[in-house]
Amino acid sequence: TTPDFQIYNSFTGLKNDLPPHRTLFLEKEYLLSMEESSPSALSFRYVCLKEKGEVIAAYYFQVINLSSSQLGQIVNFEPYSKIISGLSMLVQKMLFGVKKDMPHYLVICGNMYLSGDYGILFVGKDKVSAATLLSEAFIYVKKELEKTGKVMAEIAKDYPIESDIYGAHLKAKKFYPLVMDPIMKM
Repeated sequence: TTPDFQIYNSFTGLKNDLPPHRTLFLEKEYLLSMEESSPSALSFRYVCLKEKGEVIAAYYFQVINLSSSQLGQIVNFEPYSKIISGLSMLVQKMLFGVKKDMPHYLVICGNMYLSGDYGILFVGKDKVSAATLLSEAFIYVKKELEKTGKVMAEIAKDYPIESDIYGAHLKAKKFYPLVMDPIMKM
C-alpha cells in the first residue's frame, strides 16, 4: 500500500491525528502555544503519513521566512543591531536575490528552540520506514512552500548520533551531517 501524506499549516487541522507518544514538546498544548506566540517570520507545517487510514508517522516542521523584516524576532541581532541588520540585508540580496515580494524559506524538521529529536513521531517498530520517508516529507513541504516562495535550505535537526537511523537516508538525498552538540547532529 502506498502511504498517503497529508500536510497541515496549523496543529488545529490535525484533529488529534498524531500517533500516541510521551513527548512533551510534541503535545497539542505546546504546539498550539508555539503557533500562537511565534513571530510572523516563523510558521509551521505538520505532515502526517497515513497507511490504511491510520497515522503511522508524523513530521513537525518549523519554517522561517528569511526575507521577513521580522527575522530579528527569531535571530538575536541586539548587541550589534544596526551593523547586523545592514549586513543581513546585504547578504540576503547576494544569496537570495532582490525580489522583495518573494519569501525565501529555511525548513527545519525539528524544533529550533530546543535540543532534542522533536521532529518525528512514528508508530510501531518500523523506525526505518519513518526515516526513509522523512526525505519525502521534506519534498512535500517544499512543493507546498514553493507555490509562494523559494526554499533555500532544509535541516533535519538534532538526531542522536548513537541511534541515528535518519543519517544514511538523508545523506543519500544530498543532506550533510553537522555535529552541533557532542551527542546530537543536524
